[in-house]
Amino acid sequence: MKVKCSDAYIFSAIFILTLSRGFWCATYPPGIFLECVGFFLLLGRIIKSYIQKYEKTGNIVLVTILSVLMMTGLFFQDLTIVRKLILIYTFATIIIVAVMSENYLSNCCQVRLMAYACFFGVIASMILCVVNGVPLISPVNESNVGIMYSFNSGIRGKEASTMMIAVIMSIYIYYKESRILKQIDVLLVVIATILLILSNSRGAWIEIAVFLFALNYKKIGRFSKAHRRFITLIAVLISTPLVVYVYNSIILQSDTYLHRYKGWVYYLNYFGCQYKVLWVLNSDTLKILG
Repeated sequence: MKVKCSDAYIFSAIFILTLSRGFWCATYPPGIFLECVGFFLLLGRIIKSYIQKYEKTGNIVLVTILSVLMMTGLFFQDLTIVRKLILIYTFATIIIVAVMSENYLSNCCQVRLMAYACFFGVIASMILCVVNGVPLISPVNESNVGIMYSFNSGIRGKEASTMMIAVIMSIYIYYKESRILKQIDVLLVVIATILLILSNSRGAWIEIAVFLFALNYKKIGRFSKAHRRFITLIAVLISTPLVVYVYNSIILQSDTYLHRYKGWVYYLNYFGCQYKVLWVLNSDTLKILG
């Protein structure tokens, strides 16, 4: 089977980026090197596709404005040159991916290809962890349904759960567009679901809820105006006690979420009148946010 250069390029970029997040290279130079290479391939493809098929000067203006807003504060911070360059590279990556990536993928098959790259990147990281004696079981900060450990899949920071959600979402999008679902796709979704459950991550379930809402919210527009108002009313009646429950029973009772919540509240109260800090931040305020 003939493999297109563009497909191989996309697969390589996502595979390398996934591999760079592995525990096996967390304290070694290969991790930073792989991450830089992966982002370089990703950005190179995005910029090339944008130049070839789009001439939207408005996007260039937007990139410039966002760059000025996001990077100006870096020059006033007490950071090393290397650290500033890393942050500039990070901001540039976020901006370019957000604004200029509309033509990065040319067909839905490449969406599935990215899912394959992410999945096999996780599997490769698991193998490298086993070879290097890195444990695949990690303790969690707080018990979830009484379980204090999680299967990390060889990926740092519980990112494996997000990656598995991305795999499931990508294959679903491919099926929705092509109406084709191969056996390997079903197998990947099953394995990804198992790894997602074993990750023991509460954040993953929040992401799934957001994903399901994003998939179905457009369906509300198909109803008549009167029905939409009724559905909205029901949604408000259901979501209001749910939000109160989440706030009282999860956020306020969880050290992890409470720490983040208090960080934002303290930050807004402390720097509420210092508009310069609110816009550009500084190295001290980042510590407050945790």
